[in-house]
Amino acid sequence: MIAADKDAVICDLAETYHIYDYRALPVTLLATLCCGLRENSRIRMKLEELHPVPVEFMVARAADDIAAIRYALTAKKGDETPEFYTDLILGKVKQKKASGFATVEDYERAKQEILSGG
Repeated sequence: MIAADKDAVICDLAETYHIYDYRALPVTLLATLCCGLRENSRIRMKLEELHPVPVEFMVARAADDIAAIRYALTAKKGDETPEFYTDLILGKVKQKKASGFATVEDYERAKQEILSGG
C-alpha cells in the first residue's frame, strides 16, 4: 500500500487511527491496521481503481433527474428546460446578467409587463 501511494496511507492512518508517524509502528501492526481500513479509504479505492463520487454530487444528480422527469410530464410548449444542479456544480451554467431599474416607475412598468404575461 505504501508503495502505491504513501500520502494516501498516511492520510488514512491519521483519519482512522490518529496515527501520524506510521514508521514508529512495528511492521506487523502497521499491516494489520492497513488491512483494517474501510473500503472507501483513499488507498483501498486507489488500489481497486475506483473513483469516489461525493455524496453531494449524487444528491444533485437525483434532484436533476426528478426535475427532468417533472419537466417531461408537465411542461407546456415554450416552457424553459430546468437548470440542473450538476451543471452548476461542474461550472457549465453561465451567469445571467443582472438587470436593474433607474427609477421606481421603470420597475413598476416591468412588473406590470411580467404580471400581464408580456
